[in-house]
Amino acid sequence: MFRLSFLALSDEDPRPDVEPLPDRIRSLFAGTPTPTLDLVADVIAGLATPAVEPGLVPTLLDDLASTAPSIDSVADLLRFVFSDLGFRGNRQDYYDPGNSYLHQVIERRLGIPITLSLVAIEIGRRWGQHLEPIGFPGHLLLGQRDGRLFYDTFEGGRPVGRAECGELLHRQFPDAILEDGHLAPMTASEVALRMVGNLKQIHLAAGDISATIRAAEIGAALPDAPVALVLELAKLLSVAGRFDHAAALHARLVQLDPGHAAQHQQALTRLRAHQN
Repeated sequence: MFRLSFLALSDEDPRPDVEPLPDRIRSLFAGTPTPTLDLVADVIAGLATPAVEPGLVPTLLDDLASTAPSIDSVADLLRFVFSDLGFRGNRQDYYDPGNSYLHQVIERRLGIPITLSLVAIEIGRRWGQHLEPIGFPGHLLLGQRDGRLFYDTFEGGRPVGRAECGELLHRQFPDAILEDGHLAPMTASEVALRMVGNLKQIHLAAGDISATIRAAEIGAALPDAPVALVLELAKLLSVAGRFDHAAALHARLVQLDPGHAAQHQQALTRLRAHQN
C-alpha cells in the first residue's frame, strides 16, 4: 500500500489562493456545467486533518485511471477497481471519518458505499464509461443510465437487480415499499449533501462541535441547501458563541423559510443582542 504525503494547511494560512471551503463549494456550483464528482469530493477532502492542497483528489484519480490497461465496459471498470486495485468496504470501522475523504479512501483502498462509488464513477468517466450515483436509502448504489441494473460497491461491485433492491430496502426499513424515487440518480449537489451529512453525524456523535460545524457549513453553502440544515447550523453556531454567523443564517432563513419568518426574525433579534 502506498502512502501519501500531504501539505498541512492551518486555519490561519495567509495565502490568498486558499479559499474557505464554503466559498469553494459555492463557487464550484455557481458555474456551468454541473461540477464533476471528483471536484465535489476535492472540496470535502479539505475537511480532513491534515488538510490537503486543492486539486489532490482529481490528480489521484487521474493517476489511478492511467494504470488501467483498458476499460471498455462496466464489467472491465468494476474488475479494475475492486479486483485489480483492491478497493473494498470498511466493515471494521464504518464510521471512521476517513471513509468519507476520497484521498484517504484512495490511500487505504477502504471506504463506504458513497466514496467507493465515486472512485468507480470517476475512473469510469476518464475511460468513457458512464455510471451514476443512485440515492438508495441508507446505502448508495451505482447505476447504469438505462436504470435496469445496479451495483453494490460495498460488496465489490456486485450486480443488484430491482427485486433485490426491494429486499434490501425491506431489511433496513420493514414498512417501506420500493418506489422509483429510491432508485433515482443523484445530482452532484445531492451527493455533496449526503457526504457532508455523513461527516456531520459522525462528528456530532463524537462530540466534536467544531468539526460538525465545518461539515455543515459546506452543506449550507450549496444552492439547494435544505432549510433544516441551515437552521441546524445556525443553532450550532449559536452554541459555539459565533453569534454573528448564526444571525446571518437566520437573516437568510427569513427568505428561505417564509412560513416561519417571524420565528427567524425573533432569533435574529436575540442573536444581535448578544453582539452588543
